[in-house]
Amino acid sequence: MTDVITRRIRVRQSSSAAAKSKNEVLRLGEFFYETDTGEIKVGDGVTKYNSLLGLQSEAKIAQKIAQGIYEGVNLQEKFAAEIAKYGNVADWLHARAATNNFAGIYPGDYFYDSMSAGTVAGNAIAAKNKKIYIAGIDLYYGTGDTEMPHHFTCFSLADENVTWNDTNNNNGSAYSSHPWIASKLYAVLNGVNNASSNQQHDKRGVHYGYLASCRQNCSLLKLRNSSVLYS
Repeated sequence: MTDVITRRIRVRQSSSAAAKSKNEVLRLGEFFYETDTGEIKVGDGVTKYNSLLGLQSEAKIAQKIAQGIYEGVNLQEKFAAEIAKYGNVADWLHARAATNNFAGIYPGDYFYDSMSAGTVAGNAIAAKNKKIYIAGIDLYYGTGDTEMPHHFTCFSLADENVTWNDTNNNNGSAYSSHPWIASKLYAVLNGVNNASSNQQHDKRGVHYGYLASCRQNCSLLKLRNSSVLYS
């Protein structure tokens, strides 16, 4: 018996440039095929085309992560339109974490944080634009006496040399028995001007890992006050 095809389904299609130029809202479940890139996007009835995640590109990222060769992308470029609705990266990350929405964000992705000049624990910190990496997603979710909410863990690479302490001392202090928390290095990396009497704990949507030179008093105000958990 010969099968007879009486109907064909042809999804909407055009070049990537044409689709992005039009930037329309695809209907819920509506497919769109980019003829030159092979990218496929599926509408949700709300999000504009340029902000939809591509099935092909996201699958390639997953493959690279599995192979250990993913180099990350600039989130401020990938989610420019979405971030613009919040005004800054910090509020956007906070909103994403608060709603358990990590779609399209992976460890290794990054964004930039403008840091003003300042002095921390006697160390002068120059103004700079720091590259902040997503180190993990929900690494500590559900842990602790007070359950940790959904969160990102972020870090930045150190670019200065800082001594552990000004004196030959590896002991805790009257404030904290932990040598690390009581050290000058902790103070500089966490923006604490006096490590013996000031410890940072602000449980919000982003765990900002200050193991590598992101400083509280110099980093973006919204990032440290609105959506950052310091450890």
